[in-house]
Amino acid sequence: MPDEHLEWRRTAQINEISAEKNINITDELLERYSSWYALQKGVSWLLRFLSFLRQRKHTRIQQKALSGWLLVREIRVATVKIVKYVQQQCFQDEIRVLEMTAADGQGSSKSTITDRLRKQYIQWHFNPPAASHMGGIWERLIRSIRRILKALLQGQRVNDESLVTFMAETERILNERPLTRQEDHPNDLEPLTPNKLLLLRSEQPPPLGSWVVADKFSKRWRQAQQLASAFWKRWVKEYLPLLQERQKWLTVKRNLQPKDLVLLLDERLCREQWPLGIVEEVYPDKNGRVRQVLVRTSKSKFKRDIRKLCLLEGDC
Repeated sequence: MPDEHLEWRRTAQINEISAEKNINITDELLERYSSWYALQKGVSWLLRFLSFLRQRKHTRIQQKALSGWLLVREIRVATVKIVKYVQQQCFQDEIRVLEMTAADGQGSSKSTITDRLRKQYIQWHFNPPAASHMGGIWERLIRSIRRILKALLQGQRVNDESLVTFMAETERILNERPLTRQEDHPNDLEPLTPNKLLLLRSEQPPPLGSWVVADKFSKRWRQAQQLASAFWKRWVKEYLPLLQERQKWLTVKRNLQPKDLVLLLDERLCREQWPLGIVEEVYPDKNGRVRQVLVRTSKSKFKRDIRKLCLLEGDC
């Protein structure tokens, strides 16, 4: 074609792709990272991109779905995917045996597990889905949490990040509640908490600011913190009475005893503060019922009425 007709020329782009067989892309991805945290983030970004590609066919998703910070939920899903893949690659025989013996019958190991739990004094409570009232105190906790969350979030306009932050703060508040004393350190004021069982370490709560009701109309992070503080105030008012039920017309419980780890009731507490003390002396009345005790805290000793104290959840 002559040069004077250059605009008539058509250009075509040719892409050549070469693929090699017998290459596991997942293995190459795992070998690419030398840091566990970097691998978690890499797989999280990959799963987010795959989710974006799947949903783009059905709904109109904005490009910002691929940007933004990684959520804790995404990192957890990526961790589960990595662990599951490694188990499938390294424990193929064990997984096959578990699948073969999963059905009930003579090959099931449920009886062995039950005997082992019985020897360790672990009792399993069956909680039917349609009869949550059979759960006891833990179902009452769930009911109170559900009611408070419904009341706080009603009428609130929160985005995904604020909601995830608020739920994470709520989870931290619940898992930092003291359960019982640590048997290894009976005279220590540091109790056993759900977070210690889950994380296998103790954590100190970060310094918290003061949040007012007006903050729920301010920045998103202030809104999440204000909701968490409101949840703390309302949940403590419902949780502490569960530990200090009145004994009239109910089963009589034991008196407070020396070396008991107790929770001190104080309405002025800030979020995630659980003041604890150890009972050193008891002062019973003429009927033998303890009415006052001498409590030792990390700062001082003082007498306290038992109405301002309560045993921990695991000691009730």
